[in-house]
Amino acid sequence: MNKTVINLRLADLRRAKHITQNELTEAIGTSFQNISKWENK
Repeated sequence: MNKTVINLRLADLRRAKHITQNELTEAIGTSFQNISKWENK
């Protein structure tokens, strides 16, 4: 699985669960910028 597939999968799963990027950052202990970067690469 390449990075692009993982990035798209992360965004799809987050949206399917109706979780915002901010909610995900709190759940996994990272920054909003990291989530945004991971999803948009």
